[in-house]
Amino acid sequence: MMKIISGMILCELLNYHIICPFPAVQIRFPAVTDLPLPPHNATSRQHNMWCRIQLLMTLYVVSSP
Repeated sequence: MMKIISGMILCELLNYHIICPFPAVQIRFPAVTDLPLPPHNATSRQHNMWCRIQLLMTLYVVSSP
């Protein structure tokens, strides 16, 4: 039952993230100023992947006994 609820929460969060994406600027770490930033699409892909990893880690911790 817990896995079903976790799956439903994960699905909702991923759908919300796709519909209402957060700007990648919110998660950037301090960077060296002389390095060029990656293209916007690459930054968005990195951000989406990082959000999915965070969600999976959160659900794993919440659902573990």
